[in-house]
Amino acid sequence: MLNQKAQTYVFKYLFDQGVYSGIKMVELSGKIIVKEVLYKELENGAVVVYKLVNEDYNLPFNDFYFATFDNTSSDVVFGVGYDIESALEDAEKKWQREVGGSNPFREVLEKLKEIEKLKEESNNMLQNYY
Repeated sequence: MLNQKAQTYVFKYLFDQGVYSGIKMVELSGKIIVKEVLYKELENGAVVVYKLVNEDYNLPFNDFYFATFDNTSSDVVFGVGYDIESALEDAEKKWQREVGGSNPFREVLEKLKEIEKLKEESNNMLQNYY
């Protein structure tokens, strides 16, 4: 379930993009789905990525992802992107600018890249076998 802070962020993002401004907000209605697509528990909290899916062509925006950092005291959105990796990269940059120190988004990005590399190597080995 998307928590209140994440819901607020989604609507703020859409407002900033001009989707909900002035009269447009009254005229537009539609269905969006928010899904958790990545959850990685870390030592000091969790990195969570959600996908916002536009289920109605009446709404003038494409699907997008946003990355949050959730610890016991807060749940903060740090990045937005067109896929999981770009949302994590955006979050990594914002974390570095605003928080500094150990970067949980960099840690998750590195793990994802390792997994992708292993998948690619595995696919290459299978192709060589056949």
